Amino acid sequence: MTVQPQVSVVMSAYNTAEYIGAAIDSVLNQTVSNLELIVVDDGSTDQTATVIERYLSSGRVYYKKIENSGSPNARNVGIKMAKAPYIAFIDSDDLWPLDKLDRQLAIITKVRDTAVLGAVQRFLITETGDRQLLSTSYPPEKLTNTQYLDALLSLGLNQMSCFNTILAPTEIIQREGLWDPRFKTAHDWENWLRLSKALDFKAIQEPLYFYRKHPTSTTRKNSYSTALRHQINVVDKYVPKGLWGLLKARRYKARRYEPFINAAIDDGLRFQAFVVFLRSISDSNLVFSRSGLRVLKRILLG
Repeated sequence: MTVQPQVSVVMSAYNTAEYIGAAIDSVLNQTVSNLELIVVDDGSTDQTATVIERYLSSGRVYYKKIENSGSPNARNVGIKMAKAPYIAFIDSDDLWPLDKLDRQLAIITKVRDTAVLGAVQRFLITETGDRQLLSTSYPPEKLTNTQYLDALLSLGLNQMSCFNTILAPTEIIQREGLWDPRFKTAHDWENWLRLSKALDFKAIQEPLYFYRKHPTSTTRKNSYSTALRHQINVVDKYVPKGLWGLLKARRYKARRYEPFINAAIDDGLRFQAFVVFLRSISDSNLVFSRSGLRVLKRILLG
């Protein structure tokens, strides 16, 4: 007799043969064993498929390979395949703590129309093979669908990554939460904004997701200007129209420009940082804030 899984886990993968085995192990070794793992291979050209095939005999791993079309589309394929009442996501080079699902299920099974989030801890593997912790981002304490717009559009850049930790009702994700492939680098944030109209969010203020930093991470490949453009497009999509909406948009956009300018400066790209700062003058309130003065000082004086 086939047992209905309690959680569907969707993993999109692209050329991560070196890391995907550890990611799969962190899912299959959860203290909650009643789950299915759906791995969607986004047209990998390395040995990713070979690694995945080792796990297919477990009876809990399902594999589908598609033509390369980006992680948003790959996740959508996995979402449509999900059969369990709850759904979670993990990238193929990241890791979960072994009790992640257990802790989230303890909350989500007692409430309706709610998603559970946790903190994200970033790490890298050193040349000696040790895990070095870099930083931790914590989700807002509570977000409800009555306050989602201001709270979510005001999120700090690192807080957006907390969406990776989500455990949510599958039915709502399938109906409201398909990723929009037009947003290449801000699809998590855009998806979160859309889901907030249908879900409340509860937060566990402890790490439920380990995000691996390494040179081949998708986020590292995308240029600052591309990533920033997609985030600005998200703001434009969700801010109300009219004068009041325009004023709010300028405030929200200032929070988008500042971290990208600082990141460019940190990477020695001062000219690119200056170009982005000039663009922010007509597009946001950054230049009129203390933060704007700080980044301008960094650009000019180093």
